Amino acid sequence: MIQSTPSSLFADIRMKLDQQTKALEQKMEAQVSTVMELQEYFKKRSEIEQDYSQKLDRLAKTFQAKQKTDRQRCCVYIDSAFDPNL
Repeated sequence: MIQSTPSSLFADIRMKLDQQTKALEQKMEAQVSTVMELQEYFKKRSEIEQDYSQKLDRLAKTFQAKQKTDRQRCCVYIDSAFDPNL
């Protein structure tokens, strides 16, 4: 059995801690990068969805206005067809 001196034991522990710290820093940097990419993705996605919802809203309003105009025209025609005073 080989006896380690306290100074070599501490040096070994310090080296392992340094390696673990570097590994944790690399992992943390990778995670930060992933979070930043996700943040950019969701930002762009929200802009696209906002634009899409505005266009759908305009389309719905245009369609409703057209339907309302068509119904009014139709009702005027029907009312005049059944008007006993004509």
